[in-house]
Amino acid sequence: MGNMSPTIPDFLKRVNLVQMSSWEDCPLRSAAVLVLFIKTDQTWTLLLTRRSRHLNHHRGQIGFPGGMREAGDISPEETALREYEEELGAPRDRVFVLGCLKPEQSIDRLQVIPVVAMASDPGYFHPSQDEVAEVLQADLDDLANYSIFSFNVFGRWRSSDLFQTKATRIWGLSARILHSAGFPAILTGSSDKGSAPSD
Repeated sequence: MGNMSPTIPDFLKRVNLVQMSSWEDCPLRSAAVLVLFIKTDQTWTLLLTRRSRHLNHHRGQIGFPGGMREAGDISPEETALREYEEELGAPRDRVFVLGCLKPEQSIDRLQVIPVVAMASDPGYFHPSQDEVAEVLQADLDDLANYSIFSFNVFGRWRSSDLFQTKATRIWGLSARILHSAGFPAILTGSSDKGSAPSD
């Protein structure tokens, strides 16, 4: 799919993309994640992973494939696709990249660039056992099921976006990325594109 221009579904045409073709002007300590929508039969799902409990950071958490930029990566797209291949063992040439979302900052002050993409036939996933505990796919319609919840960490109250899907709960940075993309407004027809709370 890499060299072909597939038909882009209406919901992805409404995603809040920004122009970002390289890592120029980004901090050296940056990362990229792949927000990949997959077409299965006539429905679309969102690819998620549960991080391995063997990892040093964010173990067991739900999120998108991705990781730190490396010296040879010329763009966030390159970083996201490289990490996608490493984590899931799937070929990048079956993924069609649409663009980037605005940078987000993780709780440990890492700048993260979300890269939005689509695939109608990503091939089989062969997850790296060192990095991925589980591969999940959330139904697109579930991204309309949005709320904000509060939680207490070490005596400090914080708030987070939350998408409750049949596959899992998406919250924290991953939920903030989806809200930044324009969900749930894209699915509900709402014009609300307000900023999300920080986690």
